[in-house]
Amino acid sequence: MKKTFWYECISCGKKYEATKNITYCRNCGSPLIIRYPNDATFDKSRSKSIKDSIWRYWNLLPLHNERNIVSLGEGWTHLLKASRLSSYLGVKNLYLKNETTNPTGSFIDRGVSVAVSFAKEAGYKGTFCITKGNLGVSLAAYSAKADLKATIFIDRNIEIGKLYQIIAYGADVNIITEGKFTNTDFKNKDIFNLNAENPFIIEGKKTTIFEILEQMNWAKVDKIIVPFGSGGHIYAIWKGINELKERNVIGPMKVQIFGIKPKSCESSDNKKSIAIDLCIPSTKLSKFALNAIKETNGDLIYVSDEEILQSMMLLAHMEGIFAEPSAAITIAGLQHLLKKGLIDEDETIVSIITGFGLKNPRAIRILSPKPRKINSLIRNLDPSYGIRTMGRTKLEIMNILNEKTMDYGYGIWKKLIKKGINLTLPAVYQHLNELEKLELITKVVSFDESTQKKKVFYKLTRRGLNLLRELYIR
Repeated sequence: MKKTFWYECISCGKKYEATKNITYCRNCGSPLIIRYPNDATFDKSRSKSIKDSIWRYWNLLPLHNERNIVSLGEGWTHLLKASRLSSYLGVKNLYLKNETTNPTGSFIDRGVSVAVSFAKEAGYKGTFCITKGNLGVSLAAYSAKADLKATIFIDRNIEIGKLYQIIAYGADVNIITEGKFTNTDFKNKDIFNLNAENPFIIEGKKTTIFEILEQMNWAKVDKIIVPFGSGGHIYAIWKGINELKERNVIGPMKVQIFGIKPKSCESSDNKKSIAIDLCIPSTKLSKFALNAIKETNGDLIYVSDEEILQSMMLLAHMEGIFAEPSAAITIAGLQHLLKKGLIDEDETIVSIITGFGLKNPRAIRILSPKPRKINSLIRNLDPSYGIRTMGRTKLEIMNILNEKTMDYGYGIWKKLIKKGINLTLPAVYQHLNELEKLELITKVVSFDESTQKKKVFYKLTRRGLNLLRELYIR
């Protein structure tokens, strides 16, 4: 018997057949969600027999044929009792839902597994998304597994760790360089177009709450703390709770949902936020996520970048979980809730840790209590670190020396001015000294017999030449 599910508008209730990828209602423009008939049960026997992925919840996931499942083993992540962190914060029952162990290191794998499975079943030839990071990483990986060509447009401020992942999975990567480009600008009926509000993404994300409650043996959970980006994860959790209540899997459990967002997202220069993934302008789904928070008597909490970095350290040092900033943010939010007196020490709290720390290596350099030592280690072990952090002027100096075997400071200064870099001669010598300290250039001293004076020239070292070659090969 074929499984039944359909799209339903979150606002006007209009229904659509779920045969092709549609994200927004054609009647009112609101996001679509997926609905199931009342006889679509939560099969506890199946969930106990299939332990390795979200597909244990088959009856409440939108796919017709199990042969079309595209899975890398996403889901069924550990729910850890945070004993040391609990003691430090002054609570008794803090649990961490550790999503860093998903296949690409992010909770988004749940949603992308469902979306790519449907794309495969519906006959799409490729996939597409615009991303600041984890969505693109996950889509590239699952598209590779499904033999679908992924086209990924990335934000210029993407973290380098996430870019490397996308490239490794073989996606067609493009940078958004000018103007405003949205998913709706990309139109190809054979390409599955994906964003964070896609109804299949929501279906995968809702399995987070299914797992949490099952892992708690269906005992009461009082507070769930979730990062707030598009609002999709929060809405999905709320939807999942309601589906379980409708099927009498859980009773009238009152779970409060709290969303956590960086304060820096509110500034005009939010691209500098340490948790850039969460700096998403208000989406069509945001207000429904906020409504879910309101209905559960939760709250939306804003925290500083400094508090986020501190929370990364607490998680790593106390519980052995290395989380990226947009994941560790829930611990910063928890501390705010405690200060406000919104959490009782005996309550059961689940903090969702959504992504792995190596996705954002920049945060580790900032976080280190010994930044000079760390930067020195990085420079020695990763020579390209110096060139990636040196800025345009130093790079142009190296290019000048690459074009000419040797040059002296005054000559370099003149060439920089021709390239539109206007600075004083002493400033040029300061840059030269810093490049010499990095062992990327070296001095060559010669004696001019006609003037009886020494002349100082500069040239690239072998290390500097190799770095330039590496840079331009990339």
